[in-house]
Amino acid sequence: MRTALASRPKRVAAPLAATMTALALIAAGCGTSDKKDAPAADASSVSGYIPSGALVYAEMSTDTEGAQWKQIDTLAKTFPAYPELRKQMDDDLSSGDVNFDKDVKPLLGGRAAIGVLTIPTSSSASTALTTTAPSGTTVPNMPGVAEAANDGKYVAAIEVKAGKEAEAEALISKNATGTPTTLGSTKVYRDKDGKSYAAVVPGAILVGTTPDQIKAAIDAKAAGGAATLSGNSRFTDAISKLPQETFAQGYIDLGQMLQVQAKDNPSLQSQAKALAMYKDMRIATSAAAETEGGRVKGVLLGGPETPDGTTFAPTLNARVPANALFYYGLSNMQAQVAQGVQQYIASGQNPQIIDQANAASGQMQSMLGISLDDLKALGEKEHAIVVTPGLPYPNVAVALQVDDPARATKTLDALRKASPTLLGQANAPAANQQWSQVPLEGGVTGWDLPVAPSGHVTYGVDGKLALIGSSPVVLKQIQRPTQPLSDSELYKKGFAGQPEDVTSVMWLNVGEAVRVGETAGAFKDDPEVVPNLKRVASVSGWTTGGKEQTFEVFVRLNPAK
Repeated sequence: MRTALASRPKRVAAPLAATMTALALIAAGCGTSDKKDAPAADASSVSGYIPSGALVYAEMSTDTEGAQWKQIDTLAKTFPAYPELRKQMDDDLSSGDVNFDKDVKPLLGGRAAIGVLTIPTSSSASTALTTTAPSGTTVPNMPGVAEAANDGKYVAAIEVKAGKEAEAEALISKNATGTPTTLGSTKVYRDKDGKSYAAVVPGAILVGTTPDQIKAAIDAKAAGGAATLSGNSRFTDAISKLPQETFAQGYIDLGQMLQVQAKDNPSLQSQAKALAMYKDMRIATSAAAETEGGRVKGVLLGGPETPDGTTFAPTLNARVPANALFYYGLSNMQAQVAQGVQQYIASGQNPQIIDQANAASGQMQSMLGISLDDLKALGEKEHAIVVTPGLPYPNVAVALQVDDPARATKTLDALRKASPTLLGQANAPAANQQWSQVPLEGGVTGWDLPVAPSGHVTYGVDGKLALIGSSPVVLKQIQRPTQPLSDSELYKKGFAGQPEDVTSVMWLNVGEAVRVGETAGAFKDDPEVVPNLKRVASVSGWTTGGKEQTFEVFVRLNPAK
């Protein structure tokens, strides 16, 4: 399907105007993976053209008769918008002097890849490359990576069928401008917009930002081994963790990217200890089409390990209502925060902040009558963030498993009693509102504070479960769900294949969210998007910890009618 990538084909993954459009559309989701007898998780021959130092790598199949292409097309046809989109793509592919089906498709081999060799260096780039997930884990900031890749120096390699090199060169020369230059016996052509260069070598078309990138690819292929990305163990180790059958796969060397940024960035250079923690970090990810939807898998290697006690087998999904719009589960959040603090201390940055934090902890104990350990106790076991339907806004709640209900009650009560002072210091509009007792399920008494005309803060402790939410209603839903999410067939299908122990789980009930959005009038200006959104049933995902941290996301579609 078309994405922003397809609207910028000349800057991304193809040599000349029409060829670039075709391959960009393939890369954007209209392509396929290898056949079953050609595992996608291995370092393919096309990566042998990419120099070893590539920071970002993306590869997809160009086998338009493969199983993945057919599966993607089958899924896409079930969306109402697909016929119009398909017509637009066909028009794009057949416009100008080149026809994709006639001129390009017969030339394509099995794979196409692009490697980003350099990225712009700037003080702002360091913050663009990574971000912090809700679990506290450092993860790639994909928009930042994509922007850096788009503006960097790249080389692409497109496999050509055996014996089709002459036809490929004729097609490229037909759409080139000026007199080609030469690299040994290889002719290098400049495309008509002057933004990329292409050359044909045995078995492949090479495309680069300048002839220098093409020369680098030719030299890497000639040298072989460690000179190529396929001979780089950082790359091959990561790629080998991916599934065997995929539509596409990618790789980002985050550690090297940060090192490159640090060379011209004094701010990063001053954080040498922090950078050392991430010097071996890299990520590999894959995407595949399945009978019921699409699946993304990935692995993060070389980063800090997840803290002890953060792996868990989800149980709070049995407390989440089956009609929940969203559920996010994790465990031992306080350990994840503590790890972040320890990493900050180890980096040697701003040691005064630690003294300030210790002083604030002492002040908190004298003012509230509770200690930092009391707060930590709320975050030591399994947690769930839950969003359920509600009017005029959805209800939100946090469920926290606790070992000591009395201690949890004391901690929350202390925060309640101190809230007028805290809200007053923050000039919050709810500073003058009063807490009132409210009945919850099972004889539990909670406390409720109005903070807006339609908003509340409510809390209560039910056995070993502390609950904080936006209304008494959502707390009651979690206390006694009519049907638990864990028993929902939709949920079970979304999490089929989930390992028993994870570090987080995520669930989005797209169908229910669209229904709620329709009721609230969220789509009144774009009613045509509703039928397409209704094709999506759910989005589910999970992460695992350890030295090889994995993640998986599954977008499940409703059965076609």
